[in-house]
Amino acid sequence: MTGRERHGLEGARVLVVISGAASAALIPAWLEWAATHHGCSFRSVLTRSAERFVTPAALSTDGEPALTEASAPAHWPAHVELNAWADRVLVAPATANFIAKVALGLMDDIASTVAGNASAPRLLCPALAGDVADLPAVARNLSTAKADGWHIAGPGTGRSRASGASAPGAMVDGPTAFAALADSVSAVARV
Repeated sequence: MTGRERHGLEGARVLVVISGAASAALIPAWLEWAATHHGCSFRSVLTRSAERFVTPAALSTDGEPALTEASAPAHWPAHVELNAWADRVLVAPATANFIAKVALGLMDDIASTVAGNASAPRLLCPALAGDVADLPAVARNLSTAKADGWHIAGPGTGRSRASGASAPGAMVDGPTAFAALADSVSAVARV
């Protein structure tokens, strides 16, 4: 533990990385809930595909819009500054593509670079289409991410935001994700 980590969520500084699944549209409400109930503060980073579902302005906290590939100045080491600020990292929704990047250590955009360089406790909340959730490669990538120190919340079975069908691969709800994030800090503290 680095000394800047706190158990639980009270006053937590959470770096949120959002990848491109329909459930990305839920994240602004999650952040509002956690800010109201736990006093969390947030910085957000969006993948290009996430911008189809949620805007940087919708994720604005403290008047600071979310960081995107287009808005990040080339000379600014965002991964250094954001990771120095954060005491937790939440990737939600985590698509199969983003999970693969995490598992393989690929850092080819601002979101994967920020997540890949994180030293704070890290949580992936997968959001996977039902047919993707059962693929051996996805299970292998989740297992690799876990072995590399990532915590995983979900996926569960639920209504797909994309198709409306009940299927495996659904992202967990906000309170469940934040409870898992709090638990990830406790797990790191026990090590």
